[in-house]
Amino acid sequence: MNNNERQPQLQPQSQSQPFESDEDDDEKIKPKKGLRINNAKSSIPNPVPKPQNFRDNIHKILNEEEEQKKLAFEIANRFINALKDKTLDSNKNVTVREGEKQAIMDMVDFARLINSDETQEENLGTMSVISTLLKAIFIQRNRINETEYRVAKMETEVAALGRRLVEVEKKNS
Repeated sequence: MNNNERQPQLQPQSQSQPFESDEDDDEKIKPKKGLRINNAKSSIPNPVPKPQNFRDNIHKILNEEEEQKKLAFEIANRFINALKDKTLDSNKNVTVREGEKQAIMDMVDFARLINSDETQEENLGTMSVISTLLKAIFIQRNRINETEYRVAKMETEVAALGRRLVEVEKKNS
């Protein structure tokens, strides 16, 4: 550097500790705009709760839930009754088979309807179908148990008759 050029002289500032001046800064800083409490100039109107609309919405939701319960009961009963039908598969006609398919489709559609309803619990439709299927499993289990019991009882009776028949034949010979 050339001596003719002057370098800016830095003047020493008073020595201060870090964060010492932060307390003074808080007093100096004042927000330019405060929190807007008055929204009168806002382009969005303030929502005004209407008690009648609220009541109407509640009644509408309750009525929809009641209709859904009736529909669920009807669909589940139709499915369970189809399950309880004792007609052999070979003896079922086209109408009965279509009714069984329709009962299944109604259950699936009901599950979709309830699952898409925002006022219902998440997956409530799926859970209702699962609970209906579990009930169907228990019904089938009970029928199987009853059938097994009857078969075992008949086997015992047939064995007893067989023994009596052998005794009678021995006496007659």
